[in-house]
Amino acid sequence: MFSQISGNLDTKPNFSSPNFLKNGNLKQRKIWEEIKRHSIFDSISKYGPVFAGTVPLEIDIDESDVDILCSYKDSEEFKLELGTSFSRFYDFEIEEKNFQNLATIITRFRIENFKYEIFAQPIPVESQMGFVHMIVEHRILTFAVPEFGEKIKDLKLRGRTTEQAFCDLLRIDEDPYEYLFELRTWSDPEIKNLILQKGF
Repeated sequence: MFSQISGNLDTKPNFSSPNFLKNGNLKQRKIWEEIKRHSIFDSISKYGPVFAGTVPLEIDIDESDVDILCSYKDSEEFKLELGTSFSRFYDFEIEEKNFQNLATIITRFRIENFKYEIFAQPIPVESQMGFVHMIVEHRILTFAVPEFGEKIKDLKLRGRTTEQAFCDLLRIDEDPYEYLFELRTWSDPEIKNLILQKGF
């Protein structure tokens, strides 16, 4: 699984378990070892942790965090659990903000080799924008030529966000975050046609 960028992406990946990283690329395997060694997923299992971001899609760059999405009901209980589980790690911090009119809790810390960001909202992970974006991006990468993923990484190295990079390559002038979110309703043939029209 994920042995190459784009072309060999699993069409039905399970991002709710870190085990898919075990047989991935070198960075993914190192992340898997670190997560297992420090029981990262086990510590927050009741909040339905799911991998997100660029690492599962192999379009990450050196500066990319390991992104994890969670869903909580009681914010105080969740923050207490985060502190108990992760405050021993480097650069631990909890930020609370309003995102998409939802009370959002963002936790950051660093272990030996990687930086982690846990993004949590009081809605199911599958409804969160970060999860939807990842699944849409995964579908695009699955149908596009392998070079598409490499171009995404190049754009990210130049300072573009992942969503901006996707829309840059697809020559989309709309808000990249809203556009990718809307693509969740598109069928596979529609996404394939979009990619072909853009030359990928």
